[in-house]
Amino acid sequence: MTEILHPPVIRLLGPEELQALGPAWDELAANAIEENPFYSRPYFLAGLHHLEESGTRALCVFARDGSGERLIGFLPVQRSRFRYGLPWSVELGAQNLFQPSGTPLIHRDHAARALDAILSVRTAASGLAPHLLLPNIRLDGPVAGLIRARAGATGSRAEFIGSLSRPILRRRDEAAEEYLARSVAPKRLRELRRTQRRLSEQGAVAFRHVTEPGEFRAALEDFLRIEHSGWKGEAATAFLSQPETAAFARAAFAGRIGDAPLASADVLSLDGTAIAVSLNLQVGRTSFAIKCAYDESLRRFSPGLVLELLVIEHLFASRFADEMDSCVTQAGHVIQDLWDDAVEVGTLALSAPGGLSSVPLVGLDLASAERNRLQLRSEAKARYLAARETVRALRTLVQGGEETRTAKARKQLDATSRKAMMTFNTAQPNGEFAAMLATMVV
Repeated sequence: MTEILHPPVIRLLGPEELQALGPAWDELAANAIEENPFYSRPYFLAGLHHLEESGTRALCVFARDGSGERLIGFLPVQRSRFRYGLPWSVELGAQNLFQPSGTPLIHRDHAARALDAILSVRTAASGLAPHLLLPNIRLDGPVAGLIRARAGATGSRAEFIGSLSRPILRRRDEAAEEYLARSVAPKRLRELRRTQRRLSEQGAVAFRHVTEPGEFRAALEDFLRIEHSGWKGEAATAFLSQPETAAFARAAFAGRIGDAPLASADVLSLDGTAIAVSLNLQVGRTSFAIKCAYDESLRRFSPGLVLELLVIEHLFASRFADEMDSCVTQAGHVIQDLWDDAVEVGTLALSAPGGLSSVPLVGLDLASAERNRLQLRSEAKARYLAARETVRALRTLVQGGEETRTAKARKQLDATSRKAMMTFNTAQPNGEFAAMLATMVV
């Protein structure tokens, strides 16, 4: 390791300056003390280019030595002037619909120096808000641990507000069948195997783990097609629903960090046609399962769950990663039945040196506010899905001419829609739920 001769330099860079970082950004992402592919150069720049992310800036820390500068810290932020129902100026760790982690990139060889620089710079003179919220940080991760350790030394205050149990899968030195027998309820495993056999009776079933660029591009297009054909396409939240998100997906998942591809795909096919695809991002030995879609016309054969079962088998057989992160941001994901481990993630609140604590500032229990926000978002989605089923039933009744039952179904739809809209407004969720709720009007 090169000896650092000078104090680190910290700069607040805008979008154009970020693009000029080049391979230095890749080197940092590959050597971070905690992996976060969503802040890697190809993925993050795809968001800047194709999604509406005005106001995004990044705190970049550079170590200096006799040969020049080296990027050792990267934390993108966005200013928010309204949070938890109150006018509160705060910096948020940059995020969009497709960034389930706000963990900054911190170089493992210079971690304390990089974090000290970030924690110390947020003063009035820096042009940044004195309070910073980093979403979806692992409570037991090295970044959180180091922030808590260094906050006092820099005069900052750090605390977690709210938490969520996120399923993960850790590969152990055992066969997949041993893991499944130990970790999945026997009845559940028998059901999955029966479903797998029923699917195989429909034709030739095959599984592929794809990393080669040409094959991956084809698998990505299969994913986009399948996703758009299902409920997300109906709700206008699939990637292909908007030109901007389609362009983002093709740019973000096709990127590379150095010589290594950023993304891989797991593909389940029936008679040569993809029926379920999951997309993963990988940095180091951690694979992040960011997206999955399955052919809903085959719902009775659970192709998505069959694919998850085969992914587990492939992980233990090929050892392509040591850990898989489910990337979920809401409780109750179906993957909890198959993955036997979990980590706690939450929002890390930081107050700048000399600033007031975040809790007295807003005069409320932020932990409760964050838990309520996440719960309300989950309820908003559940109510949308319930309303969607009501819409389907309504259309069936209309086609059948049963006027009395149709009026009753419409009344039920209206009530469900109103409740969902109230939940939506209270929870302040993102645009995905807005698009979902808009589709409930018939």
